[in-house]
Amino acid sequence: MPENRIKITTTIGILIILCYLPWHIIAQNITNSPYSIYGIGDLSDNTFGQHKAMGRTALAFRTPYHINISNPASYTAINQHSFLFEFGIMDKLVNLQTNSDKYLSNNININYIALALPFARWWASSIGFVPFSDVGYNINIPYTNQNTGNYSINYYGAGGINQVYLGNAWKFFNRLSIGLNISYLYGYIRNLKSVLFTENTQIFNFQEEISSHVSDILFQGGIQYFDTVIHRYVLTTGLTFNNNTKLSAQNSIFSATVINSRTNIESITESIIIDTVRFSENEHSTLDIPVNYGIGISFANPGKFLAGINYSYQNWVGSSFLGKTDSLTKSYRVSAGLEFIPGLGSSASYINKMSYRAGFHYSKTPVKLFDNQISDFGICFGLGFPVRQKSYGKTNANSSVNISINAGQRGTMKDNLIKENYFIVTLNLTLFDNNWFFKQKFD
Repeated sequence: MPENRIKITTTIGILIILCYLPWHIIAQNITNSPYSIYGIGDLSDNTFGQHKAMGRTALAFRTPYHINISNPASYTAINQHSFLFEFGIMDKLVNLQTNSDKYLSNNININYIALALPFARWWASSIGFVPFSDVGYNINIPYTNQNTGNYSINYYGAGGINQVYLGNAWKFFNRLSIGLNISYLYGYIRNLKSVLFTENTQIFNFQEEISSHVSDILFQGGIQYFDTVIHRYVLTTGLTFNNNTKLSAQNSIFSATVINSRTNIESITESIIIDTVRFSENEHSTLDIPVNYGIGISFANPGKFLAGINYSYQNWVGSSFLGKTDSLTKSYRVSAGLEFIPGLGSSASYINKMSYRAGFHYSKTPVKLFDNQISDFGICFGLGFPVRQKSYGKTNANSSVNISINAGQRGTMKDNLIKENYFIVTLNLTLFDNNWFFKQKFD
């Protein structure tokens, strides 16, 4: 009975964290990229610890020991009477480089928190908090004019969109699983534009700040078909679909002529306001999220070997953000990854029980500038360290601590654009218990 009470208390505690945590970290950024100025910012890869080390590949992956939010149909892989909890922290180091300058930034933040559990052999559910997009940039562009002298235009942005999701999956005929994630998207994005005259004091500077509160619902559907093809090897095909969504936004707009004492301005309130040009609150607009299609194939020897490949596509042409269209186009993403566990069983060494993972990803992002569609390429690898734990007198090592590393490059220095070399480290804790809902028996 004491252990049951502990588990019930733990479950309630985790649910409280899931309800409380998302509302208190929305202002923390994990990106510092000039490319996040476009659209709704840098989109999250929507994967957890195991899959981040495998090139962010997950659409056709099924495992009872990790939560796979990328395809909600995967939830039915979780063993009956079990319980899964995952928590991840991300550290992102980025080196921004132009033809004339370099800049190094580092950001660390909570990346996700989620739990999953089955209600029947054919029905499982998951709930959690994950980022949807991040905005973080500070761009200063100098200009020279013979009439006004030197001046600069500064663009600053911060914030992002988060999602709290509730997913369910149902299994049919022991080979087919269908799932649905319902996500509540919410967040706060702030964009500031400053025109600063650094030499001519007779001309007032100008600033415009747009603050947007975003909230709406997004649906993601998923299908997985799986079957044993050779002895214990399982072939799985996964499909996902996101609906076309217009996120509702309430905007506050404030523009004014100002006096500044410095060029690095992050808020219009840091300036001395001379005259208000425009002030409005609660203006309604929308942010377009186009349809997203994804397909994946995996080949696995459960508990020993797993490999897969993904492809996804999204058309951002004509998408409107706060009443305007950005330089966005059709995007796609390809990724592949594998996991290998050398040995299982009580006689295997700890090193052989570890999970070894690797993968890569390549994408053409939606951003297109001067006929250059911005690409993103990265290689990933990671390790899973099993954690032994006792439950009802039995020992299992299906809980794990996972670390993933993603080294990659986005953008180009061609046509005076910016190249980003990034290094991302994710630390993930996965807690698994396969006796969560069993009642204790006493002689």
